[in-house]
Amino acid sequence: MKTFNATMLTTHVDLDNERMAVEGLEAFAATINSYYLPFTREHDIRKAPIGRVVSAKVIPLEDGEFAVKGTVEIFEKSDTPSSVRGDGRRIRNDEHEETITFTVGYDRSFETPEGRELLASLKSLSPESGSTAQVKKGVKFVSVLTIIVAAGGLIAKGFLEKLGQDAYAALKKVLIDHFTSGEQSQERVLDFEFATLWQGQNVEVHVVLTKPTQEDLEMLFASGFFDVDAFIARCQGDDLARFVFAYKAGRLECLYVLRGDCVPLQIRHVDSK
Repeated sequence: MKTFNATMLTTHVDLDNERMAVEGLEAFAATINSYYLPFTREHDIRKAPIGRVVSAKVIPLEDGEFAVKGTVEIFEKSDTPSSVRGDGRRIRNDEHEETITFTVGYDRSFETPEGRELLASLKSLSPESGSTAQVKKGVKFVSVLTIIVAAGGLIAKGFLEKLGQDAYAALKKVLIDHFTSGEQSQERVLDFEFATLWQGQNVEVHVVLTKPTQEDLEMLFASGFFDVDAFIARCQGDDLARFVFAYKAGRLECLYVLRGDCVPLQIRHVDSK
């Protein structure tokens, strides 16, 4: 592995005209020192991490501001899963126990009339659940809407039971209306993020659609989530922590699986017989 130090956050006013407090930097650094943070290009969940942030600290800058300096390990072609094994820490997987139905994650690309209308429509489906602004600092990032669900066990069964038949159908309609309306000048991504269990450990499962069509969403809500459960049930691996799938035209493709220490793995399947 290669190692380098990177400035991750500062208290300077950023491109969004926002400024983080020192306390926010300290909390961010503390999280990195407790968990591994995947190092991914452009905050794009579809891309497997190219490394991991392993430590961080808050330092003063010459202009009186403060910064988080992180130590980043980058995986190289010569590395093997054994040679880059971590120190026992895992990526942070939240259980989302407080989510009664679903929570919506969104970035600043939804701070438009159309985006606010979408968020209001989703809120009307689940008044007891909330929405979370996902901070993405940088000039370039992918527009992502995330539907976060605490599945608890089987993903398809848990998702349907949490919403009920009527809200399940209504959610599909809201998403179809938004993603198939108007011109899509910017690439838009829909990410279904499920918190569930795999071999007794908390894991994240992502089902990602890029520029979803009405057909994509109809097919996914009809049967695609059952395909996810079937894939995961046949997996064998070592301390798996995140599964990421792409869904398009009725086809489910596993993009990558992460070990708890951020290492992408090739997964073997168990014969279901």
